[in-house]
Amino acid sequence: MEGLSDAEARLTVQNVPCYGVVAGYVDPRHHLRPSPNLGHMPRFVLIVCCLLPAFTFAGCSGDPPPAPVQSSQSSAPARLVIAEQDGGTTLFSAVNPNEPVDRRVLARVEHDPNWGVRASISVDGRRLAYLVVPHPSRDADDSATLVVADLATQTRRTLATGLDLRIVPQWIDEDRSVLVQRRSPSGAGALVAVGLDRSERVVVAAQPGHRLFPAAVSIDGRSVYVLDQSTGDSRIFLTGSDGITEIASFGSTAIRGFVLSPAGDQLAFLQVSGEGTAARYHAGVVDIRSGSRTAVRPEQSRLEDTGVAWADGWIVSATYPDGRAVNLGPEAARDSTPPAGFDVLDAQVARGGWVTARAVESGDSLAPGPEQMVVLNRDGRRTLVSSAHGASAIGWSSQ
Repeated sequence: MEGLSDAEARLTVQNVPCYGVVAGYVDPRHHLRPSPNLGHMPRFVLIVCCLLPAFTFAGCSGDPPPAPVQSSQSSAPARLVIAEQDGGTTLFSAVNPNEPVDRRVLARVEHDPNWGVRASISVDGRRLAYLVVPHPSRDADDSATLVVADLATQTRRTLATGLDLRIVPQWIDEDRSVLVQRRSPSGAGALVAVGLDRSERVVVAAQPGHRLFPAAVSIDGRSVYVLDQSTGDSRIFLTGSDGITEIASFGSTAIRGFVLSPAGDQLAFLQVSGEGTAARYHAGVVDIRSGSRTAVRPEQSRLEDTGVAWADGWIVSATYPDGRAVNLGPEAARDSTPPAGFDVLDAQVARGGWVTARAVESGDSLAPGPEQMVVLNRDGRRTLVSSAHGASAIGWSSQ
């Protein structure tokens, strides 16, 4: 798997800017930050790497998604873990979203300043897994190291080396393993489960010319929704102890940003419609059982790829043409609009009605202004968490 050029890594799909993520790929050199002067790259599309028969699924419709499920939680149940990169140092901190000055340092990681750190919190909130390039490297295809930090004891263990930095590590197997990507002897990428005991097993391997990305982990942590990219098609499948099951096919349409619903029965995603300067992102959901797709607020779209998330059982998305307003519910009255600029959602860290976002104060995707990390609660109130440029939310911790 060859490294991408700077132009390829700062992606644009059909001239539509995106913020570091394409089909689960995050440019590690730009740690979840908007990239100015976004370059162009060939459109990637997705194909399942198995010999199962193809299924036919319903296309996106304008029907509204299911009614939102109300959460009984009214405030953040734990501390928000954020990452702040300054050159060759990334600082992980646990922040009280109600009182952001109440924070404590969890880990300080030194690394090649040209590459960021990919990280995730275990489901129980007790461990931090991160991929880091500890020494100078020209690319990150096979130079990353997987480290797990115990947040209670402040100890760290190196579990594996020679990994691909371009995906975020995912906790699976009830927090006993971490899913990463490793180049196989044939040169193709493979998703590998690395155990806390340093054991490794291949979950699924890519066919030649394909790229695999973990889209989401099932609620029970035993299966993984995988996105498989190749030229000409876009597919997502579920792989687990029962084998491989195809979920949906998207054709040649560019899709990205899959996030599993709290109930585990739907995947939210972003999809590009139109071409050239008329291309826009729309949000949608795909039903896990039937594979049918439903558009979310189809009357609204935006130029920027600004993420999707789930809060209170409802898909949250920035849905206006300028990317400014965040849709916090099915009614337009629930939209939250920043005083200036636009919001970029951190899709996988919404919890208990809270949504984290990077608030870009001014400009647009081609020339973004300063940014800050904020949290939005269900009534749209905005709280500043970090003013560090490039700060990103990692997850929620009980520590």
